[in-house]
Amino acid sequence: MSNKNKAKKVFEGAKKIRRLIEIMNILDSQREVSIKELCSRFNVSARTIERDINSIEMNYPINRGKKGYVSFMEGVGLKKKNLTYSQKAALLMTMQVAKNLGGYMDSSFSELIRHITDIEYCDTDIIPIMPARIDSADKSNMIEDIKNSISFNHVLKIKYICGNGKKEEKEICPLKILFSEGFLYILAFPYGKTKDYRTYRLDRILSAEIVNEKDFNTPQNIDKIIKAASIWGIRKGEKIKVELNIKDWAVDYFRNFRIIKDQKVKGNSDGSINVYGYINQFQEIIPQILRWIPCIKIIKPEELRNEIRKIVSNYLQKL
Repeated sequence: MSNKNKAKKVFEGAKKIRRLIEIMNILDSQREVSIKELCSRFNVSARTIERDINSIEMNYPINRGKKGYVSFMEGVGLKKKNLTYSQKAALLMTMQVAKNLGGYMDSSFSELIRHITDIEYCDTDIIPIMPARIDSADKSNMIEDIKNSISFNHVLKIKYICGNGKKEEKEICPLKILFSEGFLYILAFPYGKTKDYRTYRLDRILSAEIVNEKDFNTPQNIDKIIKAASIWGIRKGEKIKVELNIKDWAVDYFRNFRIIKDQKVKGNSDGSINVYGYINQFQEIIPQILRWIPCIKIIKPEELRNEIRKIVSNYLQKL
């Protein structure tokens, strides 16, 4: 099957899924609805609507008592009100995280909650502590374009603010939307550079436009690509072996969290631990090292130790 036919098939499938969800929402919000009204609303035939209703009926009992009309059976609905305490606590905690992030994350998660439960935000025993976003500009429309670009394998043309402040136009092939340390990123590769995986921070994207006439193939190993301890670990580089010595109050953290690839931990008689693993570039681990000074010592490589010395020395000169 050609990429064009494949994209068309996926597009038609996505349209059906959206139509099914909307029909279910209609049935959930009113007593009954006519087949004729649904045909007019979605601009499809009665036979198509009947097939959709049959699909819904596989999981939700449908009442067809009045000719030409359908509704959910009495007592049937989309909302699940009988959540356990732990389920509600987990949802409420995630809701609080979404509120802190603001914008698209807040609105989309709130919409999801409305579909699966009737709970509202209230006090919970589990409270996530994290900074609230200052700039919570809503980028819902842009994210919808990014999601469609991922779903249909279409190239995305973006205007992007680089780390040096320079604005550039880029054509990228988006694979996933990632969330890390309070920011949303697009995992993608530049159009024509299949294995050059990069991340683009959403708040630095000024505009995004789908290029329908250009498409790409999604790599088969995408699950392996996203198995990184940080955003910096996504991009490929040489495999650098790292060994760290951790002591005092940092030991618990490094015993419980994987910060580098293939991480292994070895205990020492003095209570400290040695952490071993691999990185692709120094920036992947530098923030963690700086965060845990003075409880962390670099055993290898020497080049990483020198880089940390340089950073700390430059900082101390400015104090």
